[in-house]
Amino acid sequence: MNRHISNIILRILYGMFMVLALTNVSRAVEPDKITVYNPLGQPPAIQKVPMAPRIMSLDGKTVYLVDIGFSATHQLLTELQDILKEKYPKTKWELRTKIGTYFNDDPELWKEIKEKGHAMIMAVGH
Repeated sequence: MNRHISNIILRILYGMFMVLALTNVSRAVEPDKITVYNPLGQPPAIQKVPMAPRIMSLDGKTVYLVDIGFSATHQLLTELQDILKEKYPKTKWELRTKIGTYFNDDPELWKEIKEKGHAMIMAVGH
């Protein structure tokens, strides 16, 4: 009989242990929830800009060579202009230096190129 009572006591203790263990496990599985925000935000939609139409011939056209002020680019473009004048004698080659750096706007230069030019080559470094 002692053995029977101790068996019952062990089963009760085991049941209590399992209840406590499962309670602690369920707490560990369900941690507190937090809200996380994306710091990148939502970028604006991309607007596609089509490429300019290709010029079939340079004869009689004006092409601008634009220097953005990168080191020694003006010398390079001056030499390039001489080579292009020799190779394409029927084309007018205009060398201009843009105000500021590559990232700065130069509305007056862009206006001149749109009014008088047919194409542009911008030297952004070498």
